[in-house]
Amino acid sequence: MELRDATPGEIEGVLERTHALWSDGLGMSEYQDFIRTLMASEWAAGGGPIGPASTDGGARNYRFLVLVDGPEGKVLAGVKLYRFAARLDEEVIPVGGIGAVFTPPELRRHGYAAEMIARTHTIMAERGDGLSLLFSEIGEAYYRKLGYRTMEPHTVRLAVPPVGPPPPRGLTRMHRTGLDTVIRLREREDAGAAFALVRDLPYWKHLLARASYPTLSLGREKWESRLMVAGSGGYLWSMFGPAHEGAAAKLLEFGESQPGSALRALLDEFFEECRRRGIEEVDAWLPPALAARDPRLSGAGARPLSPPPVVPMWLPLDRQAEADMTRHAGSALLHLTDVF
Repeated sequence: MELRDATPGEIEGVLERTHALWSDGLGMSEYQDFIRTLMASEWAAGGGPIGPASTDGGARNYRFLVLVDGPEGKVLAGVKLYRFAARLDEEVIPVGGIGAVFTPPELRRHGYAAEMIARTHTIMAERGDGLSLLFSEIGEAYYRKLGYRTMEPHTVRLAVPPVGPPPPRGLTRMHRTGLDTVIRLREREDAGAAFALVRDLPYWKHLLARASYPTLSLGREKWESRLMVAGSGGYLWSMFGPAHEGAAAKLLEFGESQPGSALRALLDEFFEECRRRGIEEVDAWLPPALAARDPRLSGAGARPLSPPPVVPMWLPLDRQAEADMTRHAGSALLHLTDVF
């Protein structure tokens, strides 16, 4: 068996099999174009603060790999391999990530996925990654057998208040010229976290494209990535759409220049948009410190989701990273926008 970068034809073949699982309402051609667009982004091609990788595939941060039974053989399984920068104990380190693990139904229960994942760990270790991350939609049992450990997502489902104040003035949709302000707000929020992914400009652009691309074919009423800003005081990023997991609306993340400076107005606008769309429940990841900033995020209208739709997990590839992450896995700052 061999693990290698997939050819364009092999990528299309895998996407044809995963379309029903992960397309979130996109047609087949739109789904394939969506993945091609993301793989062509500046960040995916290697833009970012980590520096060049040392193994096959160069400095790419987003690779599509397949496990085959020979150089020209049949595809046994597929996976997306990522590379991120993360801040762990005030040090920026490279970390790997795996997503979209897929084995054709007729080839399952032969250990192909486990073999493929083990080989991706070798690639990560050789290029210097300290950890491997994944977000499991099938629970934690399978990946625990492969050595992964869970992180607390603090998953909650929020009830949309039936009534609220009128939409506040002074809030606007983020314009591309305002991205620098949002980046600074996010960096300020993440600075005190023991573990958080680092976002430079190329990665922000990748995330924004990933969240908004389905709007092109589905229309804003069916799918919208909505990033509202309150000047330099704060922002709130939400998503409305037919996602394959969780509620049809998500509070992805928010950031403020000072706790409490802008969140109330941003939530007023967000919940008003939910009511306009007829949405009664919203999913969010809210550590206690964030939930405490507004009673609508922590009161009777917020209930923990157990089991969570998505479970964040990690696996150590370096002894120092393992020791540091063991101390901080329970307080890692992760957002729904981090899910890959």
